[in-house]
Parts: sequence; C-alpha cells; structure tokens
Amino acid sequence: MVKNMDTSKKDDKKLKGANNKKSRIKNAHLKDILREISNTWKRFLSILIMTALGVFILVGLKVTGPKMRDSIERHIVDQNMYDLQISSPVGINDEDMEALKKITGVKEMDTGYYTDIALGGEKINFRVSSLSDRISVPEIKEGRLPEKFGEIAVEYTPKTDGIKIGQKISFEKESDKLKEDKDRDDLKTYEFTVVGKVISTDYLIQANKGVSEISTGTIDTVAYVTKENFDKDVFSFVKYTFKSTEGVNSDSDKYENITSVKKSDAIEILEPRASIKFAEIKEKNQKKIDDASKEIRDGRKELQDAEDKLADAKKKLEDGKKKLANAENELKTKTADANKKLADGAKEIEEGKKKLKDAEEKYLTGKKEYEDGLRKYNEALKNSGLEEKKAELSDNKEKVAAGLLAVADNKVKLEGALSEIEGIEAQLNDAIQKKTEANLSHIEDDYKLAEVLKKKEEAAAGLEEVQSKEAELEINKKKIEEGLSQIEEAEEKLNKNKEKLDVAKKELETGKAEIEKNKEKLKKAEKDLADGRITLNRELRDANEKIRKAKVELQDGEKEYNENNEKFISKKAEVLETLDEGEKKINDAKEMIDKLNEPKFKVETRKDNDSLFFMIDSSHKLDIVSWIFPLFFFFVAILVSLTTMTRMVEEKRIEIGTYKALGFSTASISMKYISYGLISSLIGGIIGATFGSVLLPKIIYHAYSASFVIKELTGFVNPFINIVAILFGVLVNMLATLSVVLSSLRENAASLMRPKPPKKVKKMLIEKINFIWNRLGFIGKVTMRNVFRYKSRMFMTIFGIAGCTGLLFLGFSLREALGGIESRQFEKIMKYDFQIVTDEMLGDEGKDDYLKFLKSDDVKGYMNAYTQSFTYENENGRDQQVALVVPENKEEFDEYIELFVEKQFKKDRYYELDGVMITKKLGEIRPRGKSDIELRDSDLVETKIIPDGVVDNYIGHFVFMPKEIYEQKFNKKYETNSYYIKLNDLSKKDSIIADLRKNKSILSVVDFTEGKMAIDNWTTSVAAVVYIIIICSSILAMVVLYNLSNINIEERKRELSTIKVLGFTNKELSEYIYRETYILTVIGILAGFLVGWGMLIAVAEILPPDNIILNTIISFRPYLYSALISLFFTFVVEFIVRRRLKTIDMVSSLKAYE
Repeated sequence: MVKNMDTSKKDDKKLKGANNKKSRIKNAHLKDILREISNTWKRFLSILIMTALGVFILVGLKVTGPKMRDSIERHIVDQNMYDLQISSPVGINDEDMEALKKITGVKEMDTGYYTDIALGGEKINFRVSSLSDRISVPEIKEGRLPEKFGEIAVEYTPKTDGIKIGQKISFEKESDKLKEDKDRDDLKTYEFTVVGKVISTDYLIQANKGVSEISTGTIDTVAYVTKENFDKDVFSFVKYTFKSTEGVNSDSDKYENITSVKKSDAIEILEPRASIKFAEIKEKNQKKIDDASKEIRDGRKELQDAEDKLADAKKKLEDGKKKLANAENELKTKTADANKKLADGAKEIEEGKKKLKDAEEKYLTGKKEYEDGLRKYNEALKNSGLEEKKAELSDNKEKVAAGLLAVADNKVKLEGALSEIEGIEAQLNDAIQKKTEANLSHIEDDYKLAEVLKKKEEAAAGLEEVQSKEAELEINKKKIEEGLSQIEEAEEKLNKNKEKLDVAKKELETGKAEIEKNKEKLKKAEKDLADGRITLNRELRDANEKIRKAKVELQDGEKEYNENNEKFISKKAEVLETLDEGEKKINDAKEMIDKLNEPKFKVETRKDNDSLFFMIDSSHKLDIVSWIFPLFFFFVAILVSLTTMTRMVEEKRIEIGTYKALGFSTASISMKYISYGLISSLIGGIIGATFGSVLLPKIIYHAYSASFVIKELTGFVNPFINIVAILFGVLVNMLATLSVVLSSLRENAASLMRPKPPKKVKKMLIEKINFIWNRLGFIGKVTMRNVFRYKSRMFMTIFGIAGCTGLLFLGFSLREALGGIESRQFEKIMKYDFQIVTDEMLGDEGKDDYLKFLKSDDVKGYMNAYTQSFTYENENGRDQQVALVVPENKEEFDEYIELFVEKQFKKDRYYELDGVMITKKLGEIRPRGKSDIELRDSDLVETKIIPDGVVDNYIGHFVFMPKEIYEQKFNKKYETNSYYIKLNDLSKKDSIIADLRKNKSILSVVDFTEGKMAIDNWTTSVAAVVYIIIICSSILAMVVLYNLSNINIEERKRELSTIKVLGFTNKELSEYIYRETYILTVIGILAGFLVGWGMLIAVAEILPPDNIILNTIISFRPYLYSALISLFFTFVVEFIVRRRLKTIDMVSSLKAYE
C-alpha cells in the first residue's frame, strides 16, 4: 500500500514536471515570437498592411452590394411596393376591372389616378399620383402624408429643396395635346398646401422617372394627393400584391418566376380588352360623324328656305340698281372727261406758272449779275487811271526820243572833234619826230601837243558821258514801252468785259419780253379753266338729278330686301357655325379613326421598374467587381509575404538547423514562423475587415446615392463575409509561410547549420549577344549579372510593381474613360443641340409656328428626319429600347450625327450613311453568330434588319439608315416627324425649348439633359470605386517597393560591406543597388501596363449598364500617371534606403554567419 502511494507520488511529480516544461516551452516560444516581431517590426508591418489592404478592398466591395440590396428590400417591404402594376393611356374602366378579377392569388389590390402637370413659375414637371394606404405607400422624410382635399406631399429630392412644409404651391392648368377638350380637368383644384416630403420605391432614381404624358419633356419629380382631388372617370393604374410573394426577396429567381407568371396572366386577360376598347373608340367617333352629318343637312334646308324668300326682293333691287348704275356710269363718264380736261388745263397752267417762275428767277438773277458786272467795270475803269498813265507814258516817250536825238547829235559832234584832234596829234607827233631827227628844238610843238592831248581827253570823256546817257535813255524807253503794253492789255480786258455786259443786257431784255408774253398766256389759260369748271358743275347737277330719281325707285326695293335679308343673315350665321362645327367634328373623327392605333395596356412587375432594376443591377455589378480588384491585391500580398518570409527563414537558417539537430520536430520549428505570419495576417485581416465593412460601403454608396432617393445604407453586414475575408487573408499568408519553411526543412541539420552557399553563376543570355554585352561597361555588366542572378527577387519585384502599376493604370484609365463619355457622346457624335418630335395625330394647329421657328435667326441649321422607338428583345438580359433615325437628306447627316469608330493609336475611321448602321453596344449584346436584329414596334410588329456596319455610341442604342432602305425594309413611305436643330446662341436654349413644348403640334422636345444626367449619375458612382483603387494601389506600391528594397539590402549586406570596404562612396553604393531597382521598376511598369489593360477590358465588359458603353480608347495620361506614381515611390524608397546604406556596419557584416 505504501509502495503504491510512493509510485503515485512519483508519477504526479513527473506529470507536474512535464506540464511545467511544456509551460516553459510555450512561454519561451511566445517570447521568441514577440522578440522576433519587435526586432523585425517593419517586416511584420508590411505583411500586416498588405493583408489589411486586400481584406479592406474585398470586404468593402463584397459588403456594399448586399447592403444596397438589403436597403432596397427593406424599403420595398416597408412601403409594400406593388408586385404588379397595370396602366393604360386611355384609362382603366369598370369593364377592365371586371376582367382583371380573373387574376388569382391576389393579396391586396388598389386603384388610383395620376396626371402630369407643371409647377407654375418653376417649370418643374410633376407626376401627381393618388395616395394609397395599402400598396406603394410613400415613406415620410419630413412632415406627414396628405389627409384631406388640397393637401400634397412632394418627393424628397433636390428638385424640391425650395418647397417648404406649409407652403402653398400652384400648378399650371395646361392643355393636353392628346385630348379633345382645351383645358385639362384631371384635378378639381390646382392649388395645394405642402404637408410632407416623401420617397417611394416606385421612383428610386431621381433622374429616371419617365416621359411626361402631356409631352412637355421628362418627369422631374413626383407628388401625392388624396383621391378626392382627382376628377377622372377612369382609373390611371391598378396595383397588386400577391400572397405567393410574401416574404420572397425581390431579387430572387423565385420572385421573378412568380411575378412573370402573373404578368403573363394579366396580359392574356387584357389582350381582348384592348381590341374592345379600340372598337369602342371607333364606334364613338362614328357616332360623331352621323350626328354632325344630320346637323349639316338640317342647316342646309334652313339656309335654302331663307334664300328663296330673298329671291323676289333681290330681283326688284337688281332693276333699281341697274338704273342707278346707268345714271352713275353716265355721270362717271362726263365727270371723267371734264375732270380730264380740267386736269390737263390745270396741269398746263401749273407747268406754265412753274416755267414763268423759273424764267423770272432766271431774269432777276441775270439782271443782278449784269448790274454787278457793270458796277465792277465802271469801278475798274475809274480806279485804273489808264488814260492818265497812258498820256504820261506817251509824254515821257516823246521826251526820251528827243533826248536820244540830242545825245546822237552830241555823239556825232564829239566823234568828229575827237577824230580831228587825233589828226592834229598825228601831225604834231610827225613834226616832233622830224625835228628830233634834225636835232631841232620842238618845245613849241610839245606845248601844242600837250594842249591837243588835253582836248582829246576832254573829248573822250564827253563821248563816254554821251554814251552812258544814251544807254540810260534806251532803258527808260523800254520801260515806257512795257508800261504802254500793259495799259493796252488792261484796256483790251475791260473792253471784253464791256462787250459781255452788253450781250447780257441784250439777253435780259429779250427774257423780260418773253416773260411778259407768257404772263398773258397764263391769264388766258386760267380764264378757260374757270369756264370749264362752270360747265362741269352744270352737267353734274343734271346727272345728279337723274341719280336721285333712280335712288327713289331703288329705296322701295331695298326696303323689302333688307327686311328679308336681316332674317336670312341671322339664320345664315347660325347655320354656317353649325355647319363648320359639324364638318370639323366629321374631319376630326375621320382622322382619328384613320390614324388611331389599338391602345395597349402596360403591365409591369418590380423587375420592369427601371429605377429599381438600375439600383439592383448596380449592386450586382459591384459584386462582380469585388472579385477582380481584391484578387490582384492578394496576388501582390502573396508575393510580398513569400519574399518576406523567405528572407526571414534564410536569416534564421543556422537557428533552424540547430533546432533540428537538437531533435525538435518540424511542427515545433515551423510554429514560430507560422505564428509570425498568422499574427500579422490576422491583425491585418481584422483591421481591414473592420474598416472595409464600415468605411468603404459608406464611401461607395455616398457616391451612388447622388442619383438615388434612398440616401442611407441600412442593410446589415453579414459576419460570414468578414470571417471568410479574414480567413482568406490568413490563408494566403499561411500558404506562403508554409511553402518557405517546409522547403527549408527538407535539408538536413548539417546543411542548415552552414551558411547557404552562393548561387552558381551561369552565363546569361545577354552575354551571348555580343553587340549589346561588349558595349556595356563594368558597372553595367555587374548590374546585369546581379539582376539575373537573383531570379526570384527579380520576378518578385517585377510582379509586385506590375501589380501595383496595373491597378494604378486601371484606376486612371477608368477615370479618363468615365470622364470622356459625355464629351464624346454629346459633342463628337451628337453634334446638334436638341430634337423636335412631331405626330400627325396632334393636328396642324401649331405647325406654322414651329416651321417659322426653324426659319428664324435663332436656328443655325436643322435636319429633317424620321425617328421611331423600337424594343430589342435581349436574349441575355433586359429588353433594350432602340431608336431608329432616318434622315431625309443623307448628305447633311454627318453635320448633325457623326458615324465613326475610334481607334487606339490610329486615325479614327469615319463612315458615310450608305447602309444600315447600328451602334456598338447593340452589336455587343446581339447573340454571337447572329447577323440580323429583330426590332419590335409599339404595335408588336417585328422587323428584321441586317446591319452593314457598327459605329461608336456611348449611351443608348441607335439604328441609322437612308430613307431608301427604310422604305424597302419597313414597306412604308418616308415621312418627316422630327427635326435635329443647331442654335446660334446656346444661352437661349432653355427658353426656346420651354416655348416649343407648349406647341400643340409638337409631341416632345428632346435635349441632352436626361442623357447627361444618366451618365453623370453612373460615372459619379463608379468614380468612388476608382479613387479608392488609386489610393489603395498607391499605398500598395509604397509597401511593396520598400519591402523588396529592404530585403534586397539584407540579403546582400556582406556584398555591400565588401564593396564599401573597397572604397565605394555612399552615393556609388546607392547607385550600385538602385541601378538594378530602376531596371526592374521599368520592366514592372511596362508589364503593369499590360496587366492594367487586361483589367480595363474586363471591367469595361462587366461594369457598364446594358445601354452604356465604356470607352477603352485612352490617351497617354493613364500610362504617364501610373508610371510616375510607381517611379515616385521608387525614389521615395531610395531616399529612405540611402540612409540605411550609410549605417551598414562593415565589420559585423563581413563576419561569418552566426
């Protein structure tokens, strides 16, 4: 017994020791993990961030779609939205309601009314519906629902922000172009007091409320009043809910199957009623024709009786009128002849007076001119002094002549005396010479000679004086002659003027005589005219006497005629009015019968509600996108985790070998690394899931809610999604960690305890290309060897950067594609400003007005065309609306609508409208292998067309064809029913459209407002996802680059220390490392472009709705931006790493591995 007790104590002690040992091992293991996390916190943080990003995107996108659908479903349930709604353009009467009782399984049924009217002053188009307390009950956002007559609740939307609770609003009482009566009478009052603001699941999207039935554009918003406010004979709609749909989700296949059957039943029930209603309308119009015909016949009989009574009185009146006419004609003839003579005479007198007046004016003018000329002549003659000057010059001339004669005599005398003196001088000189030769005295001769010489000098001086005086006299003579010549010229000029004055005087005397003669003639003509007037007055008195007698006879006839005529006129006016009214009724009825189409009942389920479908479809698109982006994030996360854990295991290689040599199991050795990866990924997953499920859905839905009336996201988060996302993130990291650890543990302990041998260097492919390799320098060759030696790191870096760049490229390319849709659609393709659509059923009352507008200065140009809406039954989804456009003149078509296909890096291809052209999205939703397209019109008539080409278009579906092909395909004659218009001044566009919408001959005016709003709403919602992708991708790029650069330095620390010891500077060392990084970054960026392009193509196929196409022809910007961001983070990481390179301890790094 004691022995057993001792044994038991020993076993307990051993067990306790073993437990303590296990506890110590666990504590040591935990401390080792925490120590490892502390020492490698950057590595730990990188794995955590990568996992958090992946889980954040996955959870955020995965949660948003279901939450949107949950929110919608909650509102549907709370408002008890209809399962089936039936409406008709001609209303639903009691017989229709009786037929609808055949619909089975009905839980609730409600009838109601609606009318489309505009808010006075604001020009906001409202659809005012009757309020139900059972089906599709609006949700109150402010105030309360209407409870009595004259109260209204408007939609809670930006369109009604200016309308306040308690405010009185007045609607315009407009005329309906499709009704007979001029004024609408759908409502008993058009003034209401606003008591609340509401939203309804019937109209979830703010911009998609349909086309107004009064043809004034689209419905801007809705409002609700009680039924007592309406004054209609028939219901506008009937709404149903069914027992079998209770508790069934609206987005489920089960719900769609149930409601589809009910819809088919309703269509089958109502189909005969459409024919009956059509027959009733025809019968009603035929009755109008019969009634009007009878009224016309009765009126014509009354008119004939009155005309018979007037016949006798009219005969007498005509006889009197004949006599009066004869007298009047005679008077007219005589009066005309006399008036003609008098007029001619008066005309001649007036002409004579005018001529006489002109002649007198001319005479007076000439007389004045003559007197002025004569006065000037006398003054000139008097002031000139020509006679005195002439006499004086003549005297001077005689004196000069006498002086010249005297001078000439003196000159002759002096010349003779001088000649004589010279002869004496010669004699004396000869005598002196002879005496000199004989030596005789000649003093007396010398004395004589001196006397002679003196006289000679005196004679020469006298001659010179005479010659000077003679010259002076000659000059005076010339001057006198010139003066006389001037005087003679002046006398001649005065004489000429005198002659002219004499001629003028003679002409004046002749003109005066002519004037006197004409005055006599005028007096005689005036006397003749006065005599003629006396004669005319006498003849007029005779003629008037005859007319007076004829009038007396006529008065008796007129009296009798007027009595009967008054009675006739009073009856004739009434009869003609009746006849006109009857004929109008007949014509209207005939026209309506000829043009009337069989009315169709509109039967729709929740799935047929465009706004509800768009919102649910948007949520499903998010579900698809939620798989694309997270996969790339997790792919990059796997690469980073694999690289990180590989480096971590290699650093602990000797430690792992030691554990293995000591007998530790593979599981116990692996637990440290598995725990490391598990903790980092688990924490990252929890953080990512928390923020992803809370923050990201709010951000995305905030963008979507811009177009929805439901502003809050109220659905709950399914914890299963969070758990799966976290586990997926953990699993990704665990797989990477296990693959690295197990790969390392396959080696034996001895091998693990030795440093890992360097990789064997092999000859690279590039070395065999001598053309390139021989041109590389030493650094270049080393760089290339390092790049290709570490292939795993090379591929990890390339794949990591490619993934980040691809996501960035996708984000920026989506951003550009979304932003370019509107400009491409409404500027490059649709080049007109708005479209007018007419309908011959509306009559021609306003036709002249809109045709006048088309010719006005406001219109730059317009194109005549035929347009018609068709339905294309999409085998792979929702039926699509297709617009057919047939231009009257295809030559001007490209001025208003451009047909082209945009090419990437190529010139766009443009097409002429020579055949049938369809738009790109319509071609894409067409089943593969099917060449034709079946279009169904409103009369359910289907037409097959085979397109000749496909062109770009970004919103909606269109078919374009020339009118020749249209007439052949549809077997109809072309008729213009629409006008595509360009304006000179776009600032007038809104006012012009508002005026045109009032025209009774215009069915609708279509501008780009709705199309632009649809694009804006969709692009805004998608843009939120795009920006999140860009932000997260940028963070991802930073983490990837930093982590890979850090690992690169750790792996090559010995190599870098060796290079540093060899004398490399820090700058050269950085360039040595980062030259490789640059090469790998560029390769990764180029590969990322291919990855991003592939994702863009996939997203462009999945994301857009069926009527919108996403343009994948992008510019250089997404390439540039994504590359620049990747390079930017490369430079940022380089800056961070440079600091670390400076701190490498060369001594410790060059030691052997521990």
